[in-house]
Amino acid sequence: MESNNDYSYNFKSILAQSLAMAGPCFIMTGIGIELVCSTIIVGALASDKSKDVLPPLTDEPASWLGSFLFLFTPLGSALSSLMLNRFGHKTCMILTNIPFIASQIMFFYANSVRTLYVCSMLMGISVGYSGGPTSAYLGEVCEPKLRGTLMSMTNVFCYVGSFLFTLINAFILDWRLTVLIGMSIPIVNIVILFMTPQSPMWLLTKGKPLKAQRSLAKLRGWPSQETGSSKEFKEMIAYTSTVVHDNDDIETDVKGTTSSWGQLLRPEVYRPFRLLMVYFFFANLMSGV
Repeated sequence: MESNNDYSYNFKSILAQSLAMAGPCFIMTGIGIELVCSTIIVGALASDKSKDVLPPLTDEPASWLGSFLFLFTPLGSALSSLMLNRFGHKTCMILTNIPFIASQIMFFYANSVRTLYVCSMLMGISVGYSGGPTSAYLGEVCEPKLRGTLMSMTNVFCYVGSFLFTLINAFILDWRLTVLIGMSIPIVNIVILFMTPQSPMWLLTKGKPLKAQRSLAKLRGWPSQETGSSKEFKEMIAYTSTVVHDNDDIETDVKGTTSSWGQLLRPEVYRPFRLLMVYFFFANLMSGV
């Protein structure tokens, strides 16, 4: 929902929205850990002098260990898209920590290369699963004037996670203990997310206006009725009603076909997709130079 209105919120609103970002920030920190985890393990097991119970990794198993993370990321994204609308952003953000925790526990007790492969697959599912609910939640709970700043701020935590995980391993020099310490991130994240307000937009689409209004009040620092909270909530109701009406029109227009496929032809969907494809093309092109 876009709006150019200034709702005249005070500092408490900015603070409340910043606190709501704690859960997504921890998720991005976990993603940073997952992206660098395989690299650290490969480096630790590549040496013939490694005292680990696992044999030294040759080039082929090391390559598969690093690749499974990215091969299973689309599977996590697909699962997220199927569950997001039904369970909501908050629940899906909690669920993304489950395969992360499972992978770290299995890493700690791993005694075969196949176990390492399964751990990498689980991390890939976790990374892919986290993208949809995190981005959708950030876009729906923030004021338009703060949305870009807060969303950009959370991306920094991905690099923070990679840096801290690498730094801990550099001091400890034990990759099993490092992944055990890193497991504290998803555990703390689950606790934080249980205290995080649900998205008001999602609650409205599920026919829960009272819960949506209370959630919006929490996210805006419990403002008085004279400020923009009431006006913003009315705009949300009007927006969700329009979206539901448009979806009904799509279902009526595309007879005998799945309505969700019809939405892929809408400009607000394919234009961002086109920009992303251009970005990914040049990013991968420059990575190979």
